[in-house]
Amino acid sequence: MATLQKLRDKGSKLIVGAIGAALILFIVGGDIAKLFQDQPTYTAPTVGSVNGKTITLEEFNEFREKCEKYYLMVNNKSNLEDGDSEFITQFAWSQLVKEKTTTSQASKAGLDVTEEELNQYLSNINWAVWNNNVRMQQNDATIMPEILLTQNGMFNADVIDEIIELIDMYSEAPGMAQEIKRYSDILTAFDFIKTSVKCDIINMKVANLYYDRTSGIQNHAVAKSNFERDNNSYSIEVAAYPYSSLSNDQVNISDSEIKDYYNANKELYRIPTDFYDVVYINQEVKPGIAELSALSTEFNGYAEQLKNGEASINDISFYASSEIKHDGFLWTENSGRFSDTHLEEIKKYNSGEVGEPFANWNNNTYNLVYVAKKEMVSDSIKFRFISINSESVDTVNQTTDKLLAELNNRAKFEEIAKNYPADTINFSTKDFNIGFFGINADGTPVATRELQEKIYNAKKNAYEVLDLNPNTKLIIQVIEKKGEVAAYDAFIIQRKMHINDETYNVAYDKLNQIISESNNVEEFAKNAGSQATYCQLNANSVNINNNVGTRELLRWVLRGNTGKISQILDYNIGNKKYLMTVAVTNKTPKGYVALENVTPVIKSELTNEKKGEIIVAQLEGKSFEELSSVENVVFNNEPITNVNYKKPTSVAVTNAIEPVISAAVTDMQVGDIKTVKGEKAVYVVKVISKEAKNNQFNSMEERNYINGQDFNFNYDPIQFATDANNNIVNKVYEHM
Repeated sequence: MATLQKLRDKGSKLIVGAIGAALILFIVGGDIAKLFQDQPTYTAPTVGSVNGKTITLEEFNEFREKCEKYYLMVNNKSNLEDGDSEFITQFAWSQLVKEKTTTSQASKAGLDVTEEELNQYLSNINWAVWNNNVRMQQNDATIMPEILLTQNGMFNADVIDEIIELIDMYSEAPGMAQEIKRYSDILTAFDFIKTSVKCDIINMKVANLYYDRTSGIQNHAVAKSNFERDNNSYSIEVAAYPYSSLSNDQVNISDSEIKDYYNANKELYRIPTDFYDVVYINQEVKPGIAELSALSTEFNGYAEQLKNGEASINDISFYASSEIKHDGFLWTENSGRFSDTHLEEIKKYNSGEVGEPFANWNNNTYNLVYVAKKEMVSDSIKFRFISINSESVDTVNQTTDKLLAELNNRAKFEEIAKNYPADTINFSTKDFNIGFFGINADGTPVATRELQEKIYNAKKNAYEVLDLNPNTKLIIQVIEKKGEVAAYDAFIIQRKMHINDETYNVAYDKLNQIISESNNVEEFAKNAGSQATYCQLNANSVNINNNVGTRELLRWVLRGNTGKISQILDYNIGNKKYLMTVAVTNKTPKGYVALENVTPVIKSELTNEKKGEIIVAQLEGKSFEELSSVENVVFNNEPITNVNYKKPTSVAVTNAIEPVISAAVTDMQVGDIKTVKGEKAVYVVKVISKEAKNNQFNSMEERNYINGQDFNFNYDPIQFATDANNNIVNKVYEHM
């Protein structure tokens, strides 16, 4: 596929892009007057600091652009949609913090990653498998875009080399600006991927150093012992004495004990940034009968015109102002081209049939579906091709005719292909992509309905000619077709149901009344009643509790409006309109949580510890069978099977996950009994069977597993690289 893309790009006459727009916007958006003034004290705007070093807005925006290109590639998008910008801003911040802290820690430890190590890491992962098991989240940048993968899911470094070669070759060529920009975006995204992967490698190296110095995990004997403990599977009976069975009055926890515990575990109670507790009302403004009836009359008219053939699709599309443009291509139901709602409607009809207009209240739209054509096509097609490319249109046509004649006269495909660019493509009809074939000089896609039809309907082993543009033609031969799937050319009219002033004012007045009747945030929460939603926000929040479009209110919260109620924000998510107001009930400042605020938690921990001691004393000396006569002891109804060292044990009778049980049984034999203190109870465990797994020991694999587990649970690279007086400061929200 990379070869086809490269060949198509070389021959295309493409539209010239406006490549200076970003630079112009930067200058206009900046403080241009200051560029011409003598201002030695001018300080560039910043977005925060990491490890005591400030990050300028310019530096952040450069890094954010890399994240944006990466995000678009991973999600196969050409433009940002609602909420994407907010996500990318916070994603960029989290990744920049990761990069800064990792670099700092690597410097302290004298670590680095060579280009050879980086390439080896990239090449040794099956990214297709990895991508299927990883969801892109704010702190995750491990997905490799499909365009950079081979067919078997491995990283394809040749694609990067080809792109660099094409940019060098055609950067000054007329009509190539749009494509050169697209290739540059791929390199920008790949640069981000390399940065992220390099951080992952360094963190693994730091983890190995950290644990080598602190816990001796690199020791072969430790790895051997860990493996042997997990190389058996157990079935056990469990009796539990819950801590809740004893009254808290039966134990005494002194203030000094609480204080000592707090001092010994103080790092558990450190807050890295300010937190704000808020209560908000988020009210959707829904269209009413008036909005619906106006569209209903109009759409019934379109339906009649389509049924009677009174107007063409193009004419109706123009006057209907549909949010969904008709492209005339066939799309399968799993292509992602149709929404679930539209697909459900489309599948009801055959070619030339019109549905009934309907309202979709999930996105506040009114809709009409017309199935222009329905065909059964192959689910996948494998074809090979020869590319004929020249600046001369006559040369392209003459050469194509000559080669086609030779092939039809039984010339060997392989022999002719040796003298021309050629490749083999596995083409899934569900993945048909208009953009795959390129863009014409007028900005329209090269792909046409006729070109798609030729590919779908090409006979096996026959030769077909595909006209990509006047300068490029492909001779293709289909060598394999598999499966059959329905494909639809569906014309969809979708229009937003606009909220009229009367509907909007009624909703606004209801919310405004709650605010006006509230003298403080406590009254606001009470007056909000069932409409109230509570959440906690900080500088790393993207918006108000994942409600896209509420950044303005987030900024208001983070500017320190504790005890205040905001004005009403009017915002949209897609075709839906919302009204929101927020009240800040409390601020928890960064730093160590005060002892009095965590005293209840510590007291509960110490109480269970002392209750455990009492319970263990009561159970001492008793057989497993004798436990049935002990008050408060409860038994698991059934034996717990498949108990393993590396998997926490789930205990139904206490509804608890107890790793301590998994660890305890590994030193036991069939018939042995052991008493252990867990999170919810004291447990008496009896082993009733033990079965060997007979796995093979691999020292390096086991050490890597241990390091990974301990690293994930105990090692925080940000905390490890900073201290309590040098917290990370995030002010990205001020520039969002």
